[in-house]
Amino acid sequence: MAAVYAMVYIHSGVPWPAEELAVPYGSQSVRLIPPRRDENGSATTFPIAAFEAPSRADARAGLSVVRRFLSALAWREQTFLREVDTVVGPPLHLSTALPDNFAGGRFTSNGLVDPAERDARLALAFYRDGLSIRHTAFALLSFFKVFNIRHSAGQAQMDCVTSLLPLLASDSAKQRLAALSRTEPSVGQYLYGSCRCAVVHAFNTPVVDPDDPDDDRRLDADLPIIRELAAIYMQRDLALPRPQRG
Repeated sequence: MAAVYAMVYIHSGVPWPAEELAVPYGSQSVRLIPPRRDENGSATTFPIAAFEAPSRADARAGLSVVRRFLSALAWREQTFLREVDTVVGPPLHLSTALPDNFAGGRFTSNGLVDPAERDARLALAFYRDGLSIRHTAFALLSFFKVFNIRHSAGQAQMDCVTSLLPLLASDSAKQRLAALSRTEPSVGQYLYGSCRCAVVHAFNTPVVDPDDPDDDRRLDADLPIIRELAAIYMQRDLALPRPQRG
């Protein structure tokens, strides 16, 4: 019986290997399939992360292995890995008109985390979503979900965020924190109410208006804080290692 593949087509911020490569991940293996290229060397198809299985049912189960691998890779590299499409079946290439950022390079599985705990795996998935979503409001919400894994109540999330603020290290996050501290009595409460809740809800104030450019600018300024806080929380409370990049 011919093998069946669970394939995830990727718009990748990580250089893909130039040759097909089987990468061990946990007790499984993920196949990295490079894009096809034209005579000028430009990619004409998306790179693929695939799981090879003996049956369609096994391949569907293998899709979660591929996604956990991608989340671990996004954490290690601190960049986006956007899913363009997923297919279960025989190996197929998917054409792309995107700019070529899939340059071949040496690929290593060193530093890829494979946590056993559900909370850590879920946090990695939300974090990859945050890195990969182009829409600032939804990216911010994905990062904020990291705190929600263990803190269901709003006050608990605010308290968690507030406890992490002194640990911010990047210039962009610290500069935005300093600006907010001049106008907000509680930055943790502001981030929860004016960012997280304002994106999720439309029945109260404040609310993020997708048509309002001022809301765009404000969320763009707040995003570095939320992203870094999520990463700090994942290391401090979920026992994930420091990412190699970023």
